[in-house]
Amino acid sequence: MNCLEVRIKILQFLFGELTIVELVELHEHLAECAECKVELEAVEILMSGLNCLYDCEPVPPDLKEKIYLKLAEDL
Repeated sequence: MNCLEVRIKILQFLFGELTIVELVELHEHLAECAECKVELEAVEILMSGLNCLYDCEPVPPDLKEKIYLKLAEDL
């Protein structure tokens, strides 16, 4: 596997979508290529940050209505 192939496969790797053969090839490449290892680490950090966004509590469905009612009361 070359650097371009690894960069294309990084997201598939993180989502667990690679075959056993692809996993072995990816790990072999990462063991020898510092640039691709850094690229993988950067994507992992980005994904971790994005996952934090989904850990927030959802907004109640009636929040917008409550805000408008409160604004109308204050007028």
